[in-house]
Amino acid sequence: MSVSHLLPWILAVLLMAGGVLNLSAPVRIRRRYARLGYGPRLRYLVAGGEILAAGLVALPATRESGAALAIAILSAIIGSALAHRQPGMIGVSAFLLLVALMTIAIS
Repeated sequence: MSVSHLLPWILAVLLMAGGVLNLSAPVRIRRRYARLGYGPRLRYLVAGGEILAAGLVALPATRESGAALAIAILSAIIGSALAHRQPGMIGVSAFLLLVALMTIAIS
């Protein structure tokens, strides 16, 4: 299997995992949102967006739209972390952003 076939699936799985993690809301996730001043509604919105993006990325016909949605969500997460001076929180999001950009580039 080539990278061009594998990359969208990696993105879809990781976005789905992020969405499920936000929905299940372990204590560390709830604390992170609270520390940044965000309530549970935003957590649900981010989770829904990540799950929607994962589903769109998984389908070839909607892959670019899903990757674009992922880029928007991940950019907002990174921007929020930087605005709140929490640069240690951007590692995973930056990696996913790179994968989403590469997914669009190969689509």
